[in-house]
Amino acid sequence: MKIVTNGVGVSTTHRTGICVIFGLFLFALPLAPAHATVVFLTSGTSWAMPVDAPSTFQVEVIGAGGNGYDDGSPGSGGGGGGGYAIRTQDWSPLLSGGNFSYSIGGAGSVVWFGANGAGGVVANSGANGGATGTGGAGGSTTGEVGDVVRSGGAGGLGNGNGNGNGGGGGAAGPASNGGAGGYGGCGQGGGGGGAGGTGTATNGTNNNCGNTPGGSVGGGQGQNGATLATAGTQDTVWTQTSNSATAGPGGGGGSGQQGTTSGGNSAGGSYGGGGGGTRFTNTGVGGPGLIVITYSPIIIPSRTMRLFEGFRIKFVSGRILLRQK
Repeated sequence: MKIVTNGVGVSTTHRTGICVIFGLFLFALPLAPAHATVVFLTSGTSWAMPVDAPSTFQVEVIGAGGNGYDDGSPGSGGGGGGGYAIRTQDWSPLLSGGNFSYSIGGAGSVVWFGANGAGGVVANSGANGGATGTGGAGGSTTGEVGDVVRSGGAGGLGNGNGNGNGGGGGAAGPASNGGAGGYGGCGQGGGGGGAGGTGTATNGTNNNCGNTPGGSVGGGQGQNGATLATAGTQDTVWTQTSNSATAGPGGGGGSGQQGTTSGGNSAGGSYGGGGGGTRFTNTGVGGPGLIVITYSPIIIPSRTMRLFEGFRIKFVSGRILLRQK
């Protein structure tokens, strides 16, 4: 057996079956299995759709947490936790110039993707805490848009008579509504509410003039004596594909002790935890909002290569002739 290219022999003594199979075999690189791509949006207003993203994908949003009250008044209320919404749909009707619009918002506003209304996905943010017995409302399901919507926990009540501050409300998440912040008493701080990321959120512990600092699972600890207030913690749910960063709904911040200038840290957890009420320390800042996009990337196949592509194969007297087309 001889193989000839343009009449010139290049190989001999090959069996006909092997040559034919080898000559007509198609080569293609194997395709790797598709894994979900997760993207976090924490700032900005526009997301450019990646070339490997399909038109149908999942978007989850967490509203921002409200700030705890802090102006020197007794009984500062905690900020409310952000709400949660999730939606999976064909987003292409909302695509403009290859980009999607969104807003991260802030306390008392909304976090949305695609559209701030029926066509998009929308979660409400928590309200700021108030003075003398007023906690901020958690992000309500009223007006939220999604396949599933949840409410953030209410900020804990400040106690004007007992000079106690309220803990921040926890953010809602995929698993449950956010937990409510605890109220303070006798100059001590209430605990922050837990987040609803991976389980049922717990409410912050009330401080009823006892010696035990208020707290909750995922929420910050309220200040009591030498025990300083702590910030809410993150209930980790998602891992970003590009850099392995983690995110999830945040617990509410523990409230500071009444009348102190060094009350620890009463910040709400990222993302969406309400800040604890404080006095003179100004640390009860609510956690920011978050948008999480999850999609299954489109597999772009590699180019198929054909051995002897561009040649015409012909059998003549026991020989295979390859001639360029």
